[in-house]
Amino acid sequence: MWEIRARQSILIRRPAQEIFACLSDLENMTGWSGALISVQKMTPEAVCPGTLVKSKICFFERWVEIVFEVVEYEPARYLSFKSIAGTVPCLFCYQFESVQDVGTVISEEATIHLLTLPKGLTEQEVADAVNFQMEGDLRTLKERLETGALA
Repeated sequence: MWEIRARQSILIRRPAQEIFACLSDLENMTGWSGALISVQKMTPEAVCPGTLVKSKICFFERWVEIVFEVVEYEPARYLSFKSIAGTVPCLFCYQFESVQDVGTVISEEATIHLLTLPKGLTEQEVADAVNFQMEGDLRTLKERLETGALA
């Protein structure tokens, strides 16, 4: 088994509360994450630890369905999801750090466990691709929040 770890951070010129509200609106994650094809909340209550989300993700040119559980939900500070069903066990964590009079640094950390590597790729190439995807997603989130395209 391979454990792929990736981490990216970006400064977004918006308050942590606004960014957190956007990220915790789970069904709208497809508006800024290029790997997510669809997201559907499976539990009726407001988002909190234990909330379940079914997602369809494009992972190395393969469609995979993964059910995630919200495991950490602290408004404007932390938001974490872990997979509980699907073929790619993973954990995604977001941390929010306010920077006075400037905005918020958002950090995304991912841990992905693979039984096999995608055909023809090394572990480092997979880690690089995951980092590249996360970096692009955070840039898209930044652009859309700072221009008001996401609310």
